[in-house]
Amino acid sequence: MNMERLLLILYLIGQLMEIYGAYLLYKYSSPPNAPKLPGAWLSAGNPTKEDFDKIKEYDKKYKLGFKFIAVGFLFQVPTTFFNLSK
Repeated sequence: MNMERLLLILYLIGQLMEIYGAYLLYKYSSPPNAPKLPGAWLSAGNPTKEDFDKIKEYDKKYKLGFKFIAVGFLFQVPTTFFNLSK
């Protein structure tokens, strides 16, 4: 496999990771039916353990979206430097 093909594959993987990361950020930015103000979950009545578990799950997937975007960016860096050096 030549270098250009490898860089193209890295670039495409990076693009896909960024798209998936953006999807995770969009979908899990806040739990459904959640108040939009910070700390509103604690003041909106008596949250149950299921509410806290759902918040933790959304928070974990939201952070995973940021990680996918960062790693996708790192996958695209070698391609950019290679194209600039031509």
